[in-house]
Amino acid sequence: MSIVKLKIIFDDNVVRAYGYMISKDPLKLNVRLPSSLPFHEAITTQINFFEAGQNKIYEVKPLRYTGNTLELMVIKELPAKSDRSHYRIGYNGYFKIKKITGDPTSYYQEVKNINEGIKNSLSYKIKSVISKEIPQMQYVLWYLFELDNKIDEILEILKEEKKLNADYMKVKTIDISGGGFSFFSESKDFNVDDIFFVDGLIDDGSIKIKFASISRVVSRHETKKGVICGTVFEEIDNDIRENIVKYVFDKDREMLKEAKNL
Repeated sequence: MSIVKLKIIFDDNVVRAYGYMISKDPLKLNVRLPSSLPFHEAITTQINFFEAGQNKIYEVKPLRYTGNTLELMVIKELPAKSDRSHYRIGYNGYFKIKKITGDPTSYYQEVKNINEGIKNSLSYKIKSVISKEIPQMQYVLWYLFELDNKIDEILEILKEEKKLNADYMKVKTIDISGGGFSFFSESKDFNVDDIFFVDGLIDDGSIKIKFASISRVVSRHETKKGVICGTVFEEIDNDIRENIVKYVFDKDREMLKEAKNL
């Protein structure tokens, strides 16, 4: 059975999942998805898999989803390309951004200062050594890690009003990778090559990655509800980028493992 990557694009979100091809004609996948997923509202649906060493991408139409079996109709084959989506995972959260309209020099310096502060924080240092400690010490370090995160959350709430007054806006994140992220915004005031400052926090249970970056819009797709923009990191600390890459690969492996257990 071939492993298949499924991508369903909605007006304000993108759903990604791994599955296995049960049959090619008719096209059926074994994949776990929310039973309430409104397939009929999708803008487009794509599948991606390898066949005889070749990368294959198809636009498809969902017909029915019963149990874990998704039946699809092939609409057309899309041009093959170097597929980097393996290194990008879905992430639904919120980042704060501020569009840069003038000289970006001061923002680049601010990104460096903020990321250095993050790397010097107690929680960051604890995460870098916790796996090397004995179990008893790990328990203590996790306690300190959670305590430091709680303090940061309180400080963030106190700073929230000040940030919003400084022309920040919240955008809904769709996915994340070591190279950038995608987001949805009801405001359509975004264009390709726009540059903005990002105050980001990946918060996935016990995993928390704070970062600041300068990001640039490289793709823009207008929908009925707003716009979906893809971005690249123009400036981000390399150590923090590596933490994001590790998070992406770990989540990717989890998704593959879940698909194999269907």
